[in-house]
Amino acid sequence: MNPTQLELFGRQQPPAARRTDPTTSHLAAAEHERTGRRSGNTQRVAEVVASFPGLTAIELHDLGRTEMDRHEWSRRLPDAERLGLVRRGRARECRVSGHQSMTWWPPVE
Repeated sequence: MNPTQLELFGRQQPPAARRTDPTTSHLAAAEHERTGRRSGNTQRVAEVVASFPGLTAIELHDLGRTEMDRHEWSRRLPDAERLGLVRRGRARECRVSGHQSMTWWPPVE
């Protein structure tokens, strides 16, 4: 298996599926890893957050800058956070959903 771009920089993503998840989740996670989509999407999420700080996952998705669905954004943002590529901000009312939602920011340098 080839190392991902993130692994080359000494950062590894946490497992995509929990031990308690069903087999189908593990199969989907393995495919996501094998194709490089997870790593690529995590990197892309971090890049968009850097360009548009302080938005919620749904607001970031609605920018339309990627082909990722809304749920992929919600999964990759915590991955990016664990890798130190983004950080959580205060929750506020999302302009799209109207619900209290976490905001996302570039890491503090």
